[in-house]
Amino acid sequence: MTPFVEAACREFVAENCLRCSECGSPDVWPELPDERRPWSESKLRLELEHAPIICRDCSPAPESRSGSREATREAAYMRRTDDRTAVPSQPDRGIQFGAAAVTAYLGALSPNSKRGMSDALRILAKLLGQESPEAVAWHQLRYGDTSALQAKLIASGRNPDGCKKIITSLRGVLKASKRLGLMSGEAFDRATELERIRGSRLRNVRNLRAGDLESLLAATRDDPKPMRAARDRAMLALLAGGGLRRAEAASLTTAHFHRLARTLRVCGKGNKERLVPLPLWAARALDEFIAARGFDGPLLCRVSQRGEALREPLAGGQAVYVVLHRLVDRAGLTAWTPPHGFRRAFGTGLLRNGTDVFLVSKILGHSNPATTSKSYDVRGVDDFSAAVDRLPDPESRE
Repeated sequence: MTPFVEAACREFVAENCLRCSECGSPDVWPELPDERRPWSESKLRLELEHAPIICRDCSPAPESRSGSREATREAAYMRRTDDRTAVPSQPDRGIQFGAAAVTAYLGALSPNSKRGMSDALRILAKLLGQESPEAVAWHQLRYGDTSALQAKLIASGRNPDGCKKIITSLRGVLKASKRLGLMSGEAFDRATELERIRGSRLRNVRNLRAGDLESLLAATRDDPKPMRAARDRAMLALLAGGGLRRAEAASLTTAHFHRLARTLRVCGKGNKERLVPLPLWAARALDEFIAARGFDGPLLCRVSQRGEALREPLAGGQAVYVVLHRLVDRAGLTAWTPPHGFRRAFGTGLLRNGTDVFLVSKILGHSNPATTSKSYDVRGVDDFSAAVDRLPDPESRE
């Protein structure tokens, strides 16, 4: 074996992170046919793709082996298929590694991000012919696999932003594989070196419509349980008056509310703390609820069936979602407004009033103002027309 071929074999084993599926040893080597004449680089690569992989720890010495190349191929511990997907002779081992990568990746995410990225991995798994992400050997994916996955996503007609999110989850689980030692750094870099997904679509989001907030506040006044009505008004004050995420609103206590300054000390995503100023009506709604119940503790607490305030907080953002859904039904609104719609309306209202986008991003708790501009500026055609109408008329004589 020439030094060129030996170096190529060593690089191939390292690039594809090949291991023996019997003993797990990394001391494996491709079994190439006899070199009758010098191979070109492309010919050598093709031979390596189809060569059986022999473990030096489990297999007999090369000089003691006998039989044809096809017989040796049948006894190989790991083969390479034409679609560049590694197929171990014991698939359970690859699945075990894939499940470990998924667990490590999702375990490092916040609960809200975990749901979205878990769905994205499930979409990728189906494209790979598997029922769940845990059944995919992610560490065995190479550039040919990842580029084909991205091409399938784009060809499926999905929103470009949705495709970007799914590819982000792919990069995340591959990075987890690298950190677990299942994938080399070079293999990770090559597998994730994908073309940028271009394009965007108009977002079809459910925003707060004009008059919806007034209808919801009016519905609280018709509630036969005054304490529950005060609690629901306080919740609307946090969502619409402070632009808080539902999980942020559920985690607040009375110690986070500064009554005189009309501010909230909020700890949001990424464990980042910020001060959120409240308008007069929102601060008044919080004051009235705290005074009516007569005790400190969770800012949004549970209310019993008899209409008494309890010292127990709402059970996270999902409880805020349920309370708001009940309030929307009582108000008789035809279109359901999700909790995040209040946050988008809050950011859009600040931008409509001329507030600088950098200041709005700080109030909303965004690290990047581009996030505020892209996802929380939902000004529509009427705002565009009003901006154009303010341009000077070149033929005006005034």
